[in-house]
Amino acid sequence: MATFRSKRKAGEEVRIRVGEDLHEYVMKSRSKLYDFFKECLDNDKNAFFRNDHLVVDGVKYVYDDVSKQPIAVTDNDI
Repeated sequence: MATFRSKRKAGEEVRIRVGEDLHEYVMKSRSKLYDFFKECLDNDKNAFFRNDHLVVDGVKYVYDDVSKQPIAVTDNDI
């Protein structure tokens, strides 16, 4: 890690990629919600992924395969 930091500070190009090791169902859920996620960020909303769902301004969204769109979910719907 120290080598990485010193190279980065010296301005050298460091090719490294860090990714999360997630379950396949989580990756699929996130990929289906990604367009909605980008739209929310473009509209200056607070959006982030938590496990297999998306949280936008405190509202939980999941992707509905039947309607092919994100839907808001309340805790009672789970």
